[in-house]
Amino acid sequence: MAQQQLPKRSINKSSVSYEAAVPSPFKKGKGKDGGKQKAVIQAPKPLVPVIYEGVDVTPVYLNPYLYEGGKERQISIMDNLTKENSFMLQRSSLNRVDSQKFQTNLLLQKQEIETATLTHRSIVTSAYFGDDIVIPAISITSKSEYSADFVEEDVESVGEEPVEQAIPEHISLILKETATIFLLDLPSATVPKASDEASAVLEDNETYDYLTKGKGRNRKVLNVGIQTVPVLMKARDTETKKMRFKNTSTYVSAWEMYDTFKEMEQRSDDDSDVIAELTDEEQETAAPDDHRLNDEASLDSYRMTNDEKQLNKIFKSKAFLDALIVIERILGNNCYNAQQKRFKGLSDPDVFRENIEYKYKLELLWTYSNDETNGRCVTAVVFNSFSEDIVAVAYGKYFYNDRNCRGMVMIWNIKNPQQPERQYDFPVPVSSVAFSKVNPNLLAVGFYNGHLKILDVSKREVFVIREDTMFFEPVWSVVWFQQGDDEDILASFGDGRVCRYQITGAENLKRTQIMLTAMAEGKLKGIKYLKKCESKEISITGYEQARCLALHPTDPFTYFVGTSEGVVHRCSTNYYNEHMDLFKAHDGAIHTVRFSPFANKLYYTCGDDFRARLWVDGISEPLVTSEPSILPVLDVDWSPGHPTIIATIRGPDILVWDMQRKMYESQSVRKSPVGALNTVCRFTTNGRCLMVGDMGGNVHVYSLEDMPIPPFFPENLISQSLKRLLVTRPDLLKKLRKLGSLNFDKKQFSKYFN
Repeated sequence: MAQQQLPKRSINKSSVSYEAAVPSPFKKGKGKDGGKQKAVIQAPKPLVPVIYEGVDVTPVYLNPYLYEGGKERQISIMDNLTKENSFMLQRSSLNRVDSQKFQTNLLLQKQEIETATLTHRSIVTSAYFGDDIVIPAISITSKSEYSADFVEEDVESVGEEPVEQAIPEHISLILKETATIFLLDLPSATVPKASDEASAVLEDNETYDYLTKGKGRNRKVLNVGIQTVPVLMKARDTETKKMRFKNTSTYVSAWEMYDTFKEMEQRSDDDSDVIAELTDEEQETAAPDDHRLNDEASLDSYRMTNDEKQLNKIFKSKAFLDALIVIERILGNNCYNAQQKRFKGLSDPDVFRENIEYKYKLELLWTYSNDETNGRCVTAVVFNSFSEDIVAVAYGKYFYNDRNCRGMVMIWNIKNPQQPERQYDFPVPVSSVAFSKVNPNLLAVGFYNGHLKILDVSKREVFVIREDTMFFEPVWSVVWFQQGDDEDILASFGDGRVCRYQITGAENLKRTQIMLTAMAEGKLKGIKYLKKCESKEISITGYEQARCLALHPTDPFTYFVGTSEGVVHRCSTNYYNEHMDLFKAHDGAIHTVRFSPFANKLYYTCGDDFRARLWVDGISEPLVTSEPSILPVLDVDWSPGHPTIIATIRGPDILVWDMQRKMYESQSVRKSPVGALNTVCRFTTNGRCLMVGDMGGNVHVYSLEDMPIPPFFPENLISQSLKRLLVTRPDLLKKLRKLGSLNFDKKQFSKYFN
């Protein structure tokens, strides 16, 4: 193997240096023209393999831009060459003899000798470290596979003339496919119908249509109040404001203090003398706020210590009372958690259970009562139009000869079954109450002395918005109704009057008498009743009491009035003091007229003739009549959860009826837990519970257990049940078929609801 003869090595004691065969471009010297040679940094070139004694000692690339020790850094024009010129090789300064030897060795030994590369990095290294590199005898060859990357460095032999650089015979190019880049990928949302996934996709589409367009969209939604642990964080609003102080001075002598207290005592004595001269009625009506002394300036306040004054102030503060309500609700939740869940329907039994039995049981959840309600008769129970958790209970009297009986209205909440959240005391017994449907904070209250007041239950004290004190007969029934944008009140009185009240800007209600229920004369249609013996005595009044009111389900101008002689008057707000129709419903006073929430042509009545009857609007004969007993039926109510279930009360018994089963006997009978006579019964708005008030001042809340499952088509179930009940009365069944649907056509009343 031929080797190129290179200059000898020179050894220094301090360091070893090599004289490079290639002149360093950083090394300054004289050129052929006698001038100074400038330092130039050449651009990176392809590597030339370098083999020394069979070992690859090819230099590694060094990036000159990473070092700051270089004096000059210039970018070579090699970076801007085109792709075609990038494969051209530069010519070196080798002499002719060395060039011929180099080419001979390249041709003879290109398949036997390993590749070595000598790059311009050796020049950069020499320039940086300032040492001359002297390479011993090295064989420089090239292979065809390195022809594309093969570049010879400029080599200069010492004392010899340069020769031209050898050009490789072949240049290999490797073409590779680049990686695929996806800018947008929209997968298909369709599946072929013949594929395996088609059945699953069709099932998902049907489920989606059922939940969005079909019956599945009518899912049960329940508003439940929950308690969340608050995260206490300090905000800017909690920072205290800057307090400004100002020094003032005053002088009060002991004589001035004595005269002040003496004058206050004299004023209090004068006021007491004036009150003593008033009559009893004037003393009751005298306002306590007219007294000149208030709590802060009274003598008793001066005798109290500072701690007692602070406690009294705290007890009267709104924040303290609100905190007490929250604490009572938390304690009530701990004691009645399971009952409250049952009331809200959170623990309903599974409708798909195996052992389903219809027992129509009433399970007692809790009782609204305390020491204040003990012995006071419950006269009315009404639910708030905004929340079913809030219920207003009126307390009055039942027997006419009850004297010195005071009235009371309490606002109960299921979150606190033990104590009411509002309590309003009145000197007169309360006979009826009703919540507004538009403004749920307004409560209309009727009294036994004929007064009618509208209270704001958002206030803790008795805050009367409007009132009317013209009549003296009991207000038996109060109903809110809406015609257009205004909401008015209908009230029935003991002297047969039916009045309409409008809330205006005046202090008193605007009253309009629209009906006067006169005594019915002659033969009446309806039930068969006993004729009374004619008497020569002239009655004091020719009008019967208007005991109850019921609004038409669809017509906003029609209402029904039940009187004390058992006659039902069909009236209209457009015709004053005149009725459109009347019929005999009971042989005694009518206590309730209640329309069905599912089939609005059906309504129930109950009275003092010991019976409850089912009627259809348009037919003057009762469809169903309950069996008589020895006690009057005081109230009746339809279940809003099941179309064929009705609840009635008589004496201490609570009866549950189901038209789907039978009507000659009730499905279940529940005795009052305290043995008192029941006066009022009301289903909750969700139909899961029943509230029953009695003469002892108790309101029992019952849960309906083991009840039938509500049907999907309530009108069909009612029609089928009535057909079975009227099998023995084909004449009445024929009249019922002529009426057609059991619901009123709302098209004729649509103009009033738009």
